[in-house]
Amino acid sequence: MPDRPERKAADRRSPSRASRGPGHGAGAGGAGRLVVRRCGVARGGVDVRPKHATLRIARCRQSRPIRDRPAGAGPRPVSSRGRGRAPLLPRGASALRCTSRASREDRIDTAIACLERGIARAAHGLVGRRHLVELVHLALVAREHVLLIGPPGTGKSAVVRACAAGTGARCFEYLIGRFTEPAELFGPLDLEALRAGKLRPDIAGMLPEAEFAFLDEVFLGSTAILNALLGVLNERRYRRGHFETAVPLRCCVGASNALPEDPALAAFADRFLVTAFVDPLADSDLEALLAGAAGEPEAGAEPPLTLAGIDALAAAAARIDLTPVRPAYAQVVRKLRARGVPLSDRRVVRGQALVAAAALIAGRTEATAADLWPLIHLVQHRIAQDEARDLLRAELGAAASPVLPEAAKAAGYGPAARAADLAREGEALAAAAPADRAAPAFEAWLVRAESFLVQVDAAFATEARPPALAAARDALLARCREPAGAGP
Repeated sequence: MPDRPERKAADRRSPSRASRGPGHGAGAGGAGRLVVRRCGVARGGVDVRPKHATLRIARCRQSRPIRDRPAGAGPRPVSSRGRGRAPLLPRGASALRCTSRASREDRIDTAIACLERGIARAAHGLVGRRHLVELVHLALVAREHVLLIGPPGTGKSAVVRACAAGTGARCFEYLIGRFTEPAELFGPLDLEALRAGKLRPDIAGMLPEAEFAFLDEVFLGSTAILNALLGVLNERRYRRGHFETAVPLRCCVGASNALPEDPALAAFADRFLVTAFVDPLADSDLEALLAGAAGEPEAGAEPPLTLAGIDALAAAAARIDLTPVRPAYAQVVRKLRARGVPLSDRRVVRGQALVAAAALIAGRTEATAADLWPLIHLVQHRIAQDEARDLLRAELGAAASPVLPEAAKAAGYGPAARAADLAREGEALAAAAPADRAAPAFEAWLVRAESFLVQVDAAFATEARPPALAAARDALLARCREPAGAGP
């Protein structure tokens, strides 16, 4: 094999040195030039570079020449970035950064104001359901999913549709049944691709392209549907055979009449980080319910909230400092687990996103004890969630949010708080009893009193009834049984 010819001195120079501009190194007196290199190797005087070798074009950098340093001057000072010379910053760079930070904060404040108006718009006409609207918007900012559990006719679908309409996102809604096919959610086979010998779904307008999704009766899906949904909800990716695509989903809301009893569905239910239980409205809200449809906002009005605003808030929530509340957060988890509440490590870790989103929406740059209230919704069992409200009364006592006030209040609304409200309502109802038992107004009052007594007996057993509530109930019952002509 012939000896390799000696390389020229110019060839031995490093590419970075060969491409430098004027003033770099000895003999570098020419102007900045365009250096063209062809990929390949010249071996033995014969060019063996492939014909399809690509061209790489590098423009010589026009930078400050390296000046000679006197002998004994010591090493050249190294900048904070590890280079041989200090970085050249334009004048006013620090002022530009401050201006950029201020403009970013202004954009966040504007997005929070739009979020507040969007919540008010979505909650309009939904009597007693504003806290659910606030929870859905909290999950949108935290990029998490919501599970609504409640009997039929309690407004679950109305809440989700109102929230979806106010975001401007691409929405997908479907009522799942036992015989629902995966193609009904993820799209049928693409016939054009099938003719070309490729097997892939046509996802246009289906769940893999949705930015906001609502799946009613979500637990009735088949195994194939639930397995595909696991990747969509947890990883934001949809896979079918060799086909895989990213899913731009911000939030998925699932609804069901009851939690599944099958333990096999526990892994799927765990993907919904926020769980809220929906009850029928109290009888005291019937008048407001009947008048709730009046004065609805115009259907053609532009929603105040945009998907870009939600994305900006989600990015800002990732920068919230959670260090001040991590000890309290860990204590809450310990207390719940000690009571036998199942909380997976995944729910515990991802629950921090809810706290960060609550702090951001409240206008804070670091989380405080007032932002721990979303942790109640990590509990997926009704009785355990009610007991957790009383158990965590000390930790959730400071719960407050100027933009999400109803959700923060409902999170700390345990049996003790409910009993206190019922006692005050019973006392007011007894004081409002008409004096004339023969008047039609007394009959209407009697219906309300009987409904209230049924509500109290359904919520609290006799032995578990707080003394104040028991006294209010007995006083109201005695007022109902007073003979005709007797006054208060």
